[in-house]
Amino acid sequence: MLNVLCVRTGQKYSPEYVYKLQSMVTRHLKQEHKFYCVTENPSQVHGVSTIAAPLQIADSWAKIGLFTSELTKVEFGDKMLFLDLDVIITGSLDNLIAGKMHPKYGEDGIRQKNRDLWIAKDWDDPFNSSVMYWEHGSQGRIYTAFDSLVIGRLRGDQNLIAEVAPDARTFKEGEVLSYKFDKVNSKPDKAKVVLFHGKPKMTDLPDVQWINEEWI
Repeated sequence: MLNVLCVRTGQKYSPEYVYKLQSMVTRHLKQEHKFYCVTENPSQVHGVSTIAAPLQIADSWAKIGLFTSELTKVEFGDKMLFLDLDVIITGSLDNLIAGKMHPKYGEDGIRQKNRDLWIAKDWDDPFNSSVMYWEHGSQGRIYTAFDSLVIGRLRGDQNLIAEVAPDARTFKEGEVLSYKFDKVNSKPDKAKVVLFHGKPKMTDLPDVQWINEEWI
């Protein structure tokens, strides 16, 4: 099974972001999947399947909880596609993840965990955790590396991911764009996801036509 996940902890993002992300996933992902919002406030996102947030921290560090092997409602070996709430999907998610998680087998023919972690490339740091794809149960090392000292030592979750999993693989150039750094003035032809990390957010750009057409 493919599970599509977002994280909403605290009140930084209104439920509108969850609803619109789910709508975009439905339009741009044809294969069978389940959509979940990982949150500590399930009553605030009506009509959306939820998972209790393993790390109830009201910032990006909460994403590290996705890598615990004890995440509820998903099965070992499930494919996990994570998307930040502040993204706009502009192309096929099927194409974004196609061929990136082939089954692997040992010499005895027994299926092994695929330990690949796919993640967006950042513009300053090695990785940007706005878009990630992995097999559930394969990235527990990231979760176990987290503690309260890490928050004071590193800037954010993607820095911990880079430290623990420097071998993570990045999506093809042009598949994931940054609105502000790539200056996305019109709907991109080849990109699958456009990130609105930092400022501005979609809600700050009410007069941009392509955003109004896609973020629905």
